[in-house]
Amino acid sequence: MPQNFETRLVRLRPRAAVMIFPTLVLAASSFFLMYFSELASPEVYQIIFWVAVGSSALFWLVPLLNWLAASLVVTDHRVIHRSGLFGLRKRELQLRELSSIALERTKPFRGKVISMLKVNGQELVVSGYSRSKLLAAAIEAEASKTL
Repeated sequence: MPQNFETRLVRLRPRAAVMIFPTLVLAASSFFLMYFSELASPEVYQIIFWVAVGSSALFWLVPLLNWLAASLVVTDHRVIHRSGLFGLRKRELQLRELSSIALERTKPFRGKVISMLKVNGQELVVSGYSRSKLLAAAIEAEASKTL
């Protein structure tokens, strides 16, 4: 009985640059907490504390969890893209179903976007990863091997 094993070729995370703004929000909220700790009364400081905790959770923790869960895995049979909170959004593309792959820059000063089109017309769009040109070439090379 033949068994089909996959070999994982590449596993990438998005660029860490997406975490700059959330980290600045965390630093600013920590700074304001320290600054107002001596100036405000305990009742006002408690309100400031909970606002800072809420903004840290909303603007730092949620993007951090999104970033940690996101990944792009290229195996010798398929491409798997996970995104969303806890990686719940999972999209797969079998390399034998790949009809075309395109690399484009949608906005200036932004990363490149890899668009992979299936034979049936569905599209998998991946952005935010470094070395997009090399990644697109590797996916295309693996897809040509499976044909």
